[in-house]
Amino acid sequence: MAYIPDFSITPLLLEHAEHIAALRERIHAHAVDFARLAALQSDTRARNVHASTAIEGNPLSLEQVLTLASGQPILRPGARSLAVHERAQREV
Repeated sequence: MAYIPDFSITPLLLEHAEHIAALRERIHAHAVDFARLAALQSDTRARNVHASTAIEGNPLSLEQVLTLASGQPILRPGARSLAVHERAQREV
């Protein structure tokens, strides 16, 4: 018994399939450059860390977390006490 699909191939269906194939080729042609990939991964990791620690009450801003992620110290602790600031940095 042969399979008989519940649709027929129409010119409109072929047009849509061709459009999808063209979009797919454009996406593959614009792939992320490997040299930039490490920077994107690092930025994404820092943003995820900021979001997850902020939910838990960490007072550091996104800019401060990005600074820590780049290996630089945060120069101004802000309005919080120094002990709270150091704990927040260790948490990040």
